[in-house]
Amino acid sequence: MSIKDLIENRRSIRRHEQKQVEASVLNELLHLSAGLCPHPQRLEGTRFLLANEQDTRSRLSRTMTDAFSLTKLGKWLPDKLLEATYNRFMEIPGHLVVITEQEDEYIAEASYMMQSLQLLAWERGIGMLWDTDELLYSPKLLESLSLKQNERMLGIIHYGYFIKAPRPRKRTPATKRWIVYSATE
Repeated sequence: MSIKDLIENRRSIRRHEQKQVEASVLNELLHLSAGLCPHPQRLEGTRFLLANEQDTRSRLSRTMTDAFSLTKLGKWLPDKLLEATYNRFMEIPGHLVVITEQEDEYIAEASYMMQSLQLLAWERGIGMLWDTDELLYSPKLLESLSLKQNERMLGIIHYGYFIKAPRPRKRTPATKRWIVYSATE
């Protein structure tokens, strides 16, 4: 598969097989994606929290659900719906929390790495969803991650082997998104 095809065909995956992605496979993918970065030395300030075993997934899922329950929206939800949210997180075979230093160049490099990670994983039948929903940035969840003073969470990548890739959405042509800058105007 060409890189163009890989980029065009990769999808965010929300439903996974109930099959564990081995930590060694994820470790290899992280290593490969770091090697593709233009300035890998900027990744020294990046770390990952892996939750792929039953107990660590449960702990992170409970923390995410509890943090959600404290939000304006979450306070209005019945306990059954909150428990369904917890169960949905538990159905996902693995979660990878991405934490990096707050400086722009570290954030950019870690983001580049995460995009490369998703493409490399896709080649192996592993689907990912890079979750950056604002509900994840609740003080309770961030506190539970033991962030250092100069760190921020870039998001949580939910991952697992996918059953079926969703159909592609229609893409907006790039020419509809750009404006040509002219020095004479």
